[in-house]
Amino acid sequence: MARGSEKGNISIFLVLTEIAVFLFLLFITAKLMIGGIGVNNKYKNPVVSSIVEEGTVFDTNKKVLSMQVPVYSVFLDKSKLSKVQTETALSVLRPYLKKSANEYKVFSDNIIQDNTNNYILLSEDFDASGIIPLREELAQNNLSNGVIFEKSRKRVYPFGAYAADIIREAESVLSDYIKPVPLYNTDITYGADIYLSVDIDVQYLLETALRKAMNSLSSAFSSGAIVEANTGKIRAAATLGSDSSTLENNSSTLGNDSSAKDGLNGKSDIKSAITSSVASRETHIIDRIFDKNTNESLSISLKTAEQAGFKTDDEETMKLYTTPETGLLASVPSLESPTYYILLGIDLTNSPVKNGSSVLYTAAEEIQAGLYAQGKL
Repeated sequence: MARGSEKGNISIFLVLTEIAVFLFLLFITAKLMIGGIGVNNKYKNPVVSSIVEEGTVFDTNKKVLSMQVPVYSVFLDKSKLSKVQTETALSVLRPYLKKSANEYKVFSDNIIQDNTNNYILLSEDFDASGIIPLREELAQNNLSNGVIFEKSRKRVYPFGAYAADIIREAESVLSDYIKPVPLYNTDITYGADIYLSVDIDVQYLLETALRKAMNSLSSAFSSGAIVEANTGKIRAAATLGSDSSTLENNSSTLGNDSSAKDGLNGKSDIKSAITSSVASRETHIIDRIFDKNTNESLSISLKTAEQAGFKTDDEETMKLYTTPETGLLASVPSLESPTYYILLGIDLTNSPVKNGSSVLYTAAEEIQAGLYAQGKL
């Protein structure tokens, strides 16, 4: 019995020893960790920018194609206004609400008569330029507490739908540059500015000519591009229409437009001229990316540009509806000394006209005349 009791005591002693060693090691480890971090170095919530200003998209002449602007949502808080003050507030706000007289009357009457909702949205797209005079007028009428402004930001496109596809693609592919994640230890993070090779004035010429051709031929779809011969830079590109599924590219008849004349060339040897002039360069639409946080120009990888459809070789760039009936490749002002290549294609699937060569040639002539008028030829 004594021997068994002795063995039991030894086992308990060993267990207690193991526990003591474990606790000692745990204590030493914790002390080392605390010492490594530093007793006075407490965790601090990282400070990041509270504002991210999105970048701007420019054309080759530094005209703004897309930018972020401040806008305000305007709310009326009827709980802080009497009925007379509510009517006065609506009267003050009327010039800013972009409503006709009849629309304003119905709108204001509904607000005044509504006894169930005190917090009412008046506008969610209020131009920031009108904020200061409006605030001053509200203050003069002791209405400031009853009209609330919430600031936000939106992107605007000064040229409307022109170059819409290009801008949309640039904003999508380069979104990480234009809308970066907030940086540490700075109040504002600035998105990068994007400079495109597109000339919005040339883009206007192309889209106007394509729309006119579509209307003339009752076509539902058209595409085109204007490429600078010496640099390979795309100065304009457009796809108009809603259904591209019926269109197919066909390079087998590249450059065989029988309607070509002097100045606008669709001769059979235009492919070799384009190949030697453009294919040896990187046809592209992104000129540069400027990081405003570092004041440095960034380079985008060719792989990224290619994935976006912004970098193409000759075969891809020039593969535009090249049958004589539905496509035209023109070299201006001449085949021998080209400044631009004009590519036009149109879908005649559901058109009563089955040969669009003369209309496309007229469109190319109009583009050429516009280029002369703009001093680009």
